[in-house]
Amino acid sequence: MVESLPDLILERESPAQGQLGRIRNQLILVRRYLSPQRDLVARLASEKIGWLNYDDRRLSEHA
Repeated sequence: MVESLPDLILERESPAQGQLGRIRNQLILVRRYLSPQRDLVARLASEKIGWLNYDDRRLSEHA
């Protein structure tokens, strides 16, 4: 199975990089968490949904 680059970075040991390596790994995890949420907000903003009015969609575009 081919692994993605972020998976390889998370699995790689990086004792020499210290704090920078830990910050990079945390950033990868945050991006994995936020990407689906960003996509959902974009989808909600673009689709016509009965319970989401025009003003709500405009506000979600700026989030």
